[in-house]
Amino acid sequence: VALEDVFAPGEGQLALLELVKASIAPGAALDQFCARLVEPAQTDSHADQLKALFAGLTSATDKEDMLEIVKTTLIMRLARNLECGAVLLGDSATRTAVKVMALTGHGRGLSLPLEAGTESQWFHGVVVVRPMRDFVVKEIAFFNRWTRQRAAFVPTFTTGGPRRASIGRLAEAFIVELDRDFPSTVPTVCRTLQKLEPRAEALAARPCVVCGMPAEPDAHAWRSRLTISNAQDTEQLPVPVEASAADSLDITSCLCYSCQNMLHHTTPGTVLPRFCTTQLQNAEDSTASANNHNDLRAKIEEFLIDDSDGSDNEH
Repeated sequence: VALEDVFAPGEGQLALLELVKASIAPGAALDQFCARLVEPAQTDSHADQLKALFAGLTSATDKEDMLEIVKTTLIMRLARNLECGAVLLGDSATRTAVKVMALTGHGRGLSLPLEAGTESQWFHGVVVVRPMRDFVVKEIAFFNRWTRQRAAFVPTFTTGGPRRASIGRLAEAFIVELDRDFPSTVPTVCRTLQKLEPRAEALAARPCVVCGMPAEPDAHAWRSRLTISNAQDTEQLPVPVEASAADSLDITSCLCYSCQNMLHHTTPGTVLPRFCTTQLQNAEDSTASANNHNDLRAKIEEFLIDDSDGSDNEH
């Protein structure tokens, strides 16, 4: 499976989501993220679309986040196509500790147990298990050397770069350097992670249209109150104006806090992978179903019998 397969058309031949330059105003009362459905040019290959996606992301942190999202989506898609009920990931204890720090820095505390826990059932039909989480990376390296196992190395955008190249790179340097003097660092972080349980609101939340993790209700309002993007953000700015494009879609409520930060500085006109359109359609279908249920209940409310009334009559 190639990374560019995230732009391959699937069932239904869904269009792609393109971010439009509309009302993304740093420091405003509420940021608004708008996109529109577009058909990709016939001359653009899937590889070209993938390159354009990462070119539209302005920081190494955002590029690494999107790369992780793409890889996770492809793994889950392959597992479903092969009818696999479980996916085993090779995250070591060291990698898990780094991931905990990086996800916390990204503002993914709500989905932390789902993204880094020993077992996650968030992905429908596929259980994600991390059986290597009890072994630190040094133990795995010695085992591979003694048994002459081949090791695969997959570089990222900040491999070999300075420690401040990205949040993930900084988290890795922090854990590795701290564990060098305090060997109990990695086990302590992993034991702390084991105590975390997904909150009920996380399990009930709609998936984010970009990363697929729980999208916090009113995450955009919470982000606007707490996040400072520029020096002038400390002052209240006017509410963003509406998008000029008539066919634009407001996807703000369908984004988690972390993905809002990622798209905040994304170049307008960037086309998101095809799975984002699928997840947006699923979110709209679930919202429509919930609205229909509420409308139906409102219509028959007067015909329903209150349980308390029945109990009072019995006495």
